[in-house]
Amino acid sequence: MARHLYYTVPGRAVVEAPVGAGTVAPSTGSGMFTEQVKPRGGEKPKGSGRVMKTQTRLKLDTGGAVEELCRLHPDDNPAGKALAERLFVLNDRAGILAQQQRAGTLEVKAIVVEKANIRRAIRLDLEALHRITDAASIAEPEVAVRFALPGKSVNHQAFLATTRAALAQAQASKALLVGYGMPENLLDGIAEGIVQYERAMTGKANARGVHVGASADLDEVADDIMEVVRHLDAINSVRFRDNAELLAAWKSARNVPWPSAREPEPPPPNPDVNSAA
Repeated sequence: MARHLYYTVPGRAVVEAPVGAGTVAPSTGSGMFTEQVKPRGGEKPKGSGRVMKTQTRLKLDTGGAVEELCRLHPDDNPAGKALAERLFVLNDRAGILAQQQRAGTLEVKAIVVEKANIRRAIRLDLEALHRITDAASIAEPEVAVRFALPGKSVNHQAFLATTRAALAQAQASKALLVGYGMPENLLDGIAEGIVQYERAMTGKANARGVHVGASADLDEVADDIMEVVRHLDAINSVRFRDNAELLAAWKSARNVPWPSAREPEPPPPNPDVNSAA
């Protein structure tokens, strides 16, 4: 089972970070982040496609662990103290952005479901209208009202265009269709459905914009956090060098347990070569 890392600074949002175990990546400069993490049996690194990038999660987790240690062992050195304060501010910002990112994702998912339900309801009304127009066309072919139903898998623009065309034709012959059993409010319901569908499309675009913007800002903040951690490492490696327990705690806090990349699979045998042999 994969490990779960948490950004658990008291009083802030908790960001869960499930990761696969692997090799800790080296950084440039001081040689920090070079320790090895042993992978557990059968564990594979997770892929992308989550709400938050794996690398960003791990950086935020490291920022939270470093802040916890800085609060437990504050530095009287003005430079170290200033760096710790900057880290606290960045971690606060990361927590807010993580919440915005998550909220944007959940809103997009909810709107997708809502939009599908609206579209389904419009199509059901159009199918009912289509059957009524068929009946009217059989009885009075000279005043036939014919329109195409939107395909079930067409894009949004095609769906709206086809629906509007059908609605316009039906509205032009409303009196005739009411005489053949069309409910008085059917066309109004279709028109309102179009409005709701367009509103949902706009809402989805706005929510996706919030999610994308928060994700980009979160990546930048995570990079800023790692810059501060590297600077703190230069200070604390000297500060804790005479205290083996604190030095080990610091190394544990500032390490980023990057998931190791999967070994490339060997190419399949070439059948032409085998047959030639």
